[in-house]
Amino acid sequence: MREPKQKSARHRKFPRGSCSARGVVGGVFLVNLCAFLCACSDCPDCACARDGGATEGLDALADVTLSTEQPTLNDMRDDTTTDAQLDSSGPVCSTDHWCAMDAPLPTKSNLRAVWAVAANDIYAVGDAVLHYDGNGWSVLETPMTGSLRAVWASGPDNIIAVGTSGAVLRYDGSQWLASSGGPNLTGVWGSSKDNIYAVGINGAIRHFDGNRWTLVTSPTLKTLNSIWGRTKDDIYAVGQQGMAIHFDGTRWSLLEPTGTTQEFYGVWGGPAASDDVYAVGRGGTRLRYSGGQWSATNNTMTDALYGVWGTSAANVFAFGGNGLVQQFNGTQWTDNLRRTVPILYAMGGSGPDNLFVVGAAGTILHKTTSWLVMHSAAALHAITATPSGQVIAAGNDGIIYRYDGAWSRLPFNARRHIYGLSATAPDDIFAVSSGGYIARYDGLAWTTERPTTQSLHAVWRNANSPTEVSAVAVGTNSAIVHFQAGVWAMQTPPIVEKDLRGVWGSGPADIFAVGESGTIMHFDGSRWATQASSTQAYLYAVWGRSATEVYAVGNSGTVLRYDGTTWKPMDLKVTTGFRAVVGVGSDELYVGSSQNLVYHYDGESWSLQRFPAPGSSNALWHDGATGVYSAGNASSIFRRSP
Repeated sequence: MREPKQKSARHRKFPRGSCSARGVVGGVFLVNLCAFLCACSDCPDCACARDGGATEGLDALADVTLSTEQPTLNDMRDDTTTDAQLDSSGPVCSTDHWCAMDAPLPTKSNLRAVWAVAANDIYAVGDAVLHYDGNGWSVLETPMTGSLRAVWASGPDNIIAVGTSGAVLRYDGSQWLASSGGPNLTGVWGSSKDNIYAVGINGAIRHFDGNRWTLVTSPTLKTLNSIWGRTKDDIYAVGQQGMAIHFDGTRWSLLEPTGTTQEFYGVWGGPAASDDVYAVGRGGTRLRYSGGQWSATNNTMTDALYGVWGTSAANVFAFGGNGLVQQFNGTQWTDNLRRTVPILYAMGGSGPDNLFVVGAAGTILHKTTSWLVMHSAAALHAITATPSGQVIAAGNDGIIYRYDGAWSRLPFNARRHIYGLSATAPDDIFAVSSGGYIARYDGLAWTTERPTTQSLHAVWRNANSPTEVSAVAVGTNSAIVHFQAGVWAMQTPPIVEKDLRGVWGSGPADIFAVGESGTIMHFDGSRWATQASSTQAYLYAVWGRSATEVYAVGNSGTVLRYDGTTWKPMDLKVTTGFRAVVGVGSDELYVGSSQNLVYHYDGESWSLQRFPAPGSSNALWHDGATGVYSAGNASSIFRRSP
């Protein structure tokens, strides 16, 4: 996502997914958040939670810039690495798919509020101001003093944060501006950039009309902790002793008695059609305002709830002490996350598939349900599936995993790095590896051949025609070997000394191989010939639906499409390094990258998807019954359900 320019501020970038052991901060003892959130917490002096929201924004593809560094496949672990070491790392995620993100705060300062301008444009505020651009979080240097308690935005050029001593921090698209003076402010919400309200202690309500802030008449002297609105004339604020007030476009007034004296910390409501507003607070208080009346919702939890936020009337979250997250589906509340983590203060996101929650001691959790973590594994380079639904993934040091309802290790007889897989059945699997070895599994054991000394990076099978070219493997220095009538033999490439990384065919007389310097070779059943690709980008993968619809992907955001005659670029306007490609149905396409991003093409336009944990996509596979699978670095196998 486009990151706002900073005239007088610098970003300090921290790599996403980097983890460190954490010590005693603000009275909270954290035991390595990277073990996922195995922490214990004494409730600190909790401040008011804030909520955030956003409109969907995936028009940012044009400005996403990720690493194009070419990995060295031979730069792997040596043979002294143990299996336990290989399997010890894993995604920092809960079984509920909440994944920890490392906050770039040296002191692990508290984060009180979060707001999503777009999917890759997220702001979190508290004892610092942080920005997430889709690649990682960075600390923004701003003229802020004191602590910020709430953030709201109308767009990328209008970010408003408020806090102690009446602080108002505003980003106008090019620089941060600050003002202060007046009561402590604890909440902010607006219907537009020239109609913004902030609330605070002693019932304070301030209004911004696009030019200046003014105090407006409040119906209460009790501290207001949170504000949310549905429209400019339908705004709610809640606070101490069960206080709830409403603005109807003309004046603020008290709402019907809430029936509680517990302090409210958060308020949020659904769309106009639902007429619902939720208020949460101390002692697990959770009330619902509908039809002009307040009613308690069934809640046996006693942990304080510091915020409430949702994406629709059927997808509402309440969160707070001890890492509690509860979810409402329109009918009932259930625990969505229950871990001994620091207090969670605020939630925001660009939609139900891209949620962020922040809290004490720099806690940032991210949830996405598009791609789910299936397995923690070694660094992987290949993934495939059998027609019966078994998933097989392989990578460094001969590690092979098989999934048939549960994950298990498939024994392999060597510690060679496996780069390519192909399977026609559970008892018929090909694996190609470093050193030119090709192994075949018959359901009981592996047998190995070595038709070349060049490392082999990919293999394609034509299982329906055993008497013709039934398999092709490609590798370094233009190595091409084919399997015919039970024998592997070298083939003569049209050019040499070009590494080949991907191979795919529609049949034995229509096979493509791609690789270094934009190299594309084609086999017509008799001989290999080069094809013009119009690129020098390193190509890593090739896949097709038919002889007249083939795709190749590689470095510098390269996606090429072959129509049976010529290769033409598909311009994504990104410089991402692409590593894998696979199609779904008649028009969908997934392209995996060297970062934890997947690009999706629906037949008309591209969109950006994100894995729920760090992990590149070195290989993609589609199984019509269970979904799309990705395997890569950073120790994770991901699946997107159909």
